[in-house]
Amino acid sequence: MQPQSDHETAIAKAIDAKLLVDPDTPFEDIVVAVAVSVDFVLSKSDSQFLMDYAKKCLKHTPTTHADAGEPPA
Repeated sequence: MQPQSDHETAIAKAIDAKLLVDPDTPFEDIVVAVAVSVDFVLSKSDSQFLMDYAKKCLKHTPTTHADAGEPPA
């Protein structure tokens, strides 16, 4: 999954930076932190990219969480 716009690139960089500092950050914390840290209002497609990219990154990041980064049901 590659960013397709400037907004998606900013979102991906923010998620990557958050996971670099703390790879055990829970999914919900990543989503909230990134949503409030970007300097633009998230559109529906930006929000969807944020969710999808965070899930993908957490699935491919070694973690100690039992849920492996999956959002709650």
